[in-house]
Amino acid sequence: MDELRNQLKNQDLNTVSPASFLAVGGPVFPDNAATANLDAFKDIVEAYRAVHTPSMGSPIALSGNTATKTGEGSILAPSTSQVCLISALQCENLGAAPIEFSITIGGIVASTQALAPAQPPLGVALTSKFVDKNTPLGVTVISGTAGDLISSVAYVLTSQ
Repeated sequence: MDELRNQLKNQDLNTVSPASFLAVGGPVFPDNAATANLDAFKDIVEAYRAVHTPSMGSPIALSGNTATKTGEGSILAPSTSQVCLISALQCENLGAAPIEFSITIGGIVASTQALAPAQPPLGVALTSKFVDKNTPLGVTVISGTAGDLISSVAYVLTSQ
């Protein structure tokens, strides 16, 4: 076994970090004496790519879910290692007065809408459909009673 493979021998391709490749491959020089190490490094990176690349960004089967928020705040805040693809977003006014609200992604306004009372749920279109821990999906009420606003999102987790 060559030295590069030996350093990565207890890591599987599913959980190994690309940073490990940088640490292990850092001392490899591109000269004739290092040909065996370069070939080994290329094989390791190709194996990693075969496991991860074909599915990056693709929806993960059976990971679809919904989240609902009453009032203001975070509708969907994925965990550290999650990226969510938003399939649908709707808001509903259950009160007796109009509500104006903003949908935010990472605190930045993505859409501003108004809902009359007793109106059917309103589907909200978004420019970006991906959210993660640093860019959660939220709602802010601009006018009206926040507690009367119900926001629901359908989403699916994506592979990374």
